[in-house]
Amino acid sequence: MAKTWTRVPCPVRTRHDYVLRVCHAKAEVGLLRVQQRRLPHFPVLAADTAVVLNDRIMGKPANRDEAMEMLLALSGKRHEVLTAVAVAHAGRIEQKLSASIVQFGKLNDHAVRRYA
Repeated sequence: MAKTWTRVPCPVRTRHDYVLRVCHAKAEVGLLRVQQRRLPHFPVLAADTAVVLNDRIMGKPANRDEAMEMLLALSGKRHEVLTAVAVAHAGRIEQKLSASIVQFGKLNDHAVRRYA
């Protein structure tokens, strides 16, 4: 299989910034939608997660084949999972980032197909 999933080169110091930036943008859009629809001004929660393998952010798979390729690429390897969470309220956005190291077990083709 050819690797068709999106891979974004991302140096160590910027992959955290990337996830935080995407999360911040989601919070801004959510807050804007609340204002446009004249909804009560409750806090808006946004989040974004990225998987980083070999210093590259793996984008979300577009289809089953890409999901299988990603699972095979992660099989038996350690990778980083970054999750940013933001709360937008009263003109402010507060953010936090969680970084975890995940070790995948070795996956065989049957397990990958079944999971995907």
